[in-house]
Amino acid sequence: MFTDRIIKIVFLFIFSTINLVAQNTEKELKLIWENPKNTDSIRLKAINEYYPEVVFSNPDKALTVSNLHYSLAQKSNVAIEKVKALKERGKAYYVKGNTDKAIESIKKAIIIQSTLNDDVSLARLNSNLANVYREQNKFFETVKYYNLSLKIFQDNKEENAEADILNNLGLVYFDINNNELALDYFNKALTLYEKLNLQDKIGNIWLNIGSAYFEEKDNNKAIKYAQKALKILESNNNLLSSSDCYLLMAKSNQRLNNSEKAFLFCTEKS
Repeated sequence: MFTDRIIKIVFLFIFSTINLVAQNTEKELKLIWENPKNTDSIRLKAINEYYPEVVFSNPDKALTVSNLHYSLAQKSNVAIEKVKALKERGKAYYVKGNTDKAIESIKKAIIIQSTLNDDVSLARLNSNLANVYREQNKFFETVKYYNLSLKIFQDNKEENAEADILNNLGLVYFDINNNELALDYFNKALTLYEKLNLQDKIGNIWLNIGSAYFEEKDNNKAIKYAQKALKILESNNNLLSSSDCYLLMAKSNQRLNNSEKAFLFCTEKS
């Protein structure tokens, strides 16, 4: 159904990629980590800079490098680097569609991370695990790990991440057609996004809310929230979600037998 596509666009991953701007080319980075004369810390830094370049475009390369990453981390006895290697391995498996392997890698990362006295990073891993379980349509596991993350984010006043988890919980309940609970979580996320003035996320939440009302066959509310979303998303040049707003308005007007408006919004979408 079309709203399933809309919802998945605004599904929020918390795979925290390495926040380094790679100033070297892929070839240069490879030369750095393959040179045993370099210190392990320099080689590990090069590997971490490399992942954003390939993990989505060539996950097989990322998997190969993650094996070397883990070996270097084990040799140096640097636990956080083991976590990073396993996290990137899980991400690469997820991109490849091998969700079982992704879960296996993330669970290993969670075991190590739980010894490092960094609850927020642990929460991010738990939320990533929930993301993969959602892909497998495993409702109870998904909710379990989102809730584990949610409590940690709340305890640590990580309001942006808290809002993302609330949004994702809303999406889970949307998946199983419990739109009342989905709307409750969407509105809780909206409150935080508005507090933080995160405009693009506010727009996407309005779109989620409109989609839930569409599933409830409340077409007027679906149109209302799609219009609210569109105003923000177009101003932020979010073309993909803006397109879904037009689609939602077209479908809602079609149900209301407003054929002319439905055609107009379909034209805008295209």
